Amino acid sequence: MEESIQFVVGACDAGQRLDDFLAARLIRLSRMRIAGLVARGACAVNGAEANAGRRLGAGDSVEFADTEDAPNAMTPEAIPLEIAHEDEHLVVVVKPTGLLVHPTRGVKSGTLANGLTHHLNRMQIADCGLRIEEEQ
Repeated sequence: MEESIQFVVGACDAGQRLDDFLAARLIRLSRMRIAGLVARGACAVNGAEANAGRRLGAGDSVEFADTEDAPNAMTPEAIPLEIAHEDEHLVVVVKPTGLLVHPTRGVKSGTLANGLTHHLNRMQIADCGLRIEEEQ
């Protein structure tokens, strides 16, 4: 696979479905797009093509081809973000209700991913953390 993104599955992600694993890390792509690309052979686990429902094990090597079907790098936009924490490894954002995480077919701008690419001064965001809900 040329121009691919590679991940190694950690113990905390063992047992997760391949499509869920990728969706948590490739926020610029929708789950539907990831599933479609995986179905067309854009992903390999330990060197072999894998289906979206494959359960991953700790230490598995996941390679995802950044195909021409995938959208280009994110367009940075100055979107007001409430940053709860930021260091060299991560950014914690308080996402307002209604703000899309990544662009879709119908919405190409004004998303959290667009705002983060501007804030971080990067054209791509590879990893996305888990959603944490505040108890009411």
